[in-house]
This record gives sequence, structure tokens and C-alpha cells, in this order.
Amino acid sequence: METTQNYEQTAEQKGGNRKWVLIFAVLLVCSAVGLAIYWKGQGPSLGEDEQIVYQNAAELRNKMESPDYFGLTDMLLLKKIAEDGSIAYTYTIFDYVGTDKYGSLIGGEAIFKDHDYVMDYTPDPIKDDAEKMEVQFEIKKYIQEGGKGNLRAVVIDTEKILEKLGLNDMTE
Repeated sequence: METTQNYEQTAEQKGGNRKWVLIFAVLLVCSAVGLAIYWKGQGPSLGEDEQIVYQNAAELRNKMESPDYFGLTDMLLLKKIAEDGSIAYTYTIFDYVGTDKYGSLIGGEAIFKDHDYVMDYTPDPIKDDAEKMEVQFEIKKYIQEGGKGNLRAVVIDTEKILEKLGLNDMTE
């Protein structure tokens, strides 16, 4: 009789242990699935230069009247090299398309200096201030020198930026 009770207690303990193992396994699987969904939602990981471009692109999209109808057709990061070889500042230049408040398709080039929106690249001497004129001058000089001045173009993986922004690839 005592042996039967011991056997029943052992069976109950095993059943209790199995229950805890099952609960632990279910929690482990749920955690793994949740983590996978979280990481997928984060999008691709970005390097330092790509992070600058991504943040500026997100700010540009937020400036639009209708951010749902926004796309980037091209992007460029230029780094200004100081005399000591350090990075003085960066320019991020975007070709973008979107819609205005009337639903009309608009497009243009937007320029950021570091993380500050500077301008749409539409030269207008009456409306331009000194900073805008300086930016226009530096970029024109960069183009005329064929990239040989103190501005350096950085190759950016546009696919990663567009994916992180949740935009369809509009560069093709």
C-alpha cells in the first residue's frame, strides 16, 4: 500500500513537473516570436552615415502636407572636411516627390545641414538668406570641381533607408 502511494505521489510530481516544463516551453516560444516580430519591425540596421540620412528623410516626410504620399527618388550625403581632417558638418540632399494640400504632385530637392533643414533647392535671390546662398555656393563648387574639393560624397545604401522609412523603392 505504501508503495502504491509512493508511486501515485511520484506520478503526481512528474505530472506537475511536466506542467511547469510545458508552461516554460510555451513562454519561451512566445518570447522568441515576440522578439522576432520586434526585430523585424525595427527594419534594417543602419550605419552612422545612413542614420543621419534616415533621420533627415523622416523629418522631411513629416514636413510634408501629406506624409502618406511621399517618396524619395535620390539621396546624397556630403561631408565637409575641415583642415585638420575632421568632419566639420554634413549635407544631406534629397530628390523627393509628394503631394501638396490640394493633392497636386510636387517634387524638388531638399537640403539638410547636419540635422537642420536648410532649404528646398530653388535659387531665388530675393528670398534666399546668407546661409542658403552659402549652401548653394558650396554645392555648385562641389559639382564644378568634380568632387575634388573639401566635400566628400558618401555612398549610402538607399534600399536600407527606403525600407526603414517604409517606402517603396522609387529609384528604379
